Amino acid sequence: MKVIAAADIAIPAGESFYETSITLPANIALDVHFYEGSTIYYPFNPNMSNGLGADYWFSGSRIYFNSSDTMRARFMLYLDAGDPPTNGSNRVLREFTAGGQDVVQFLRPGSANPPSWADIIIDTRWPCVQIIAEGYFSVAVGSPLQTIINFDASGMFPMVKYMTKHGAGSETSVGSWTESIKLPTVRQRVYSTNSNFECGDSSHCRLTQTSATFVTNRGQPGDYYNDADDPGTWRTEGADHVLGIRYYILGIPA
Repeated sequence: MKVIAAADIAIPAGESFYETSITLPANIALDVHFYEGSTIYYPFNPNMSNGLGADYWFSGSRIYFNSSDTMRARFMLYLDAGDPPTNGSNRVLREFTAGGQDVVQFLRPGSANPPSWADIIIDTRWPCVQIIAEGYFSVAVGSPLQTIINFDASGMFPMVKYMTKHGAGSETSVGSWTESIKLPTVRQRVYSTNSNFECGDSSHCRLTQTSATFVTNRGQPGDYYNDADDPGTWRTEGADHVLGIRYYILGIPA
């Protein structure tokens, strides 16, 4: 897995693009945080005017974005080298110029000239991802409940990845479920008796250069629904509460 492009850019409303200067292969994936202001929210800001962010796709050497509003995007573009290693007599240390930029590559011994993506171990155009902080914490009852993880990302720009742990349970309307690990999700009720609309299984993270603040809602119900047996009566369904969070704060040179 390689990071072949990374940036923090402003995205205008409408269609725009970021030029990577590399013909992009098919086996790539974009890890992106869309945000407004100076604080990054992941998976997204519950109060963000544009909701989930922007659509994106790849064409040629460009990453295209289409947004209904102005915002910023912080991203890392990963390459999973699906092509096989080559065979040849290429040197382990390879130096050349691409687009006016001096490049140094460290290759797998015995690769061909030119090498395949799978042969390239290090390329000076591509940053190496570092783990700035990582860990696990249990989530107590509270809504909203904030858990702050402090770190030092001097000289880097951080990104956050985390998974949520959920316990076993059952609900008359949906049946039973087992303990599970899930991707984080922001889920809001259509109605709330207080200012917090997030469900008990909802969570998000606020990320800055020095801390990650995880916001959870254990103890809150799930969504509201209209009781078919008693029309006009709104009831709350149970929530698959977040019981713990496993997180990674990743970083590359700014």
